[in-house]
Amino acid sequence: MKKFIIIMILLLSVVVFFGCSADKESEDDKAIKSLVDEQFRCFEEKDWEGYVKTIDLPDEEFEANVEAATAMFSQFDLEITVEKMEIVKVEGDKAEVRIVQVTKNKNDANFRDNKLTALHKLVKKDGKWFFSESEIENTEYLD
Repeated sequence: MKKFIIIMILLLSVVVFFGCSADKESEDDKAIKSLVDEQFRCFEEKDWEGYVKTIDLPDEEFEANVEAATAMFSQFDLEITVEKMEIVKVEGDKAEVRIVQVTKNKNDANFRDNKLTALHKLVKKDGKWFFSESEIENTEYLD
């Protein structure tokens, strides 16, 4: 009986330890996921100001980038689905996140539906994460 109780205590300890630690998500992880959600939401809603605010840009370039995004994407009606998001690493004020997304055209504009994998580099400034650089790793056209 004593042996059974010891085994049960050990099992319970393992479950509690691993169960709790596996569910813990760092504040940075939460903030990065929120940033990704915000950028994709802004893109789908054509909120170009909100979209540009997710990018690390000097203040003097903000308006020009809002205008460029408006000109570039306003003709499209795109539906974006994030298939996978992996936070590759977080080191201090730098992070990398890999996103696999599917982008589909919902109107007759000249756009090819695709599945894209990109590695995004993020930077943290004043406690807030921003997209800094992006590298497209793979593009698969769906049409």
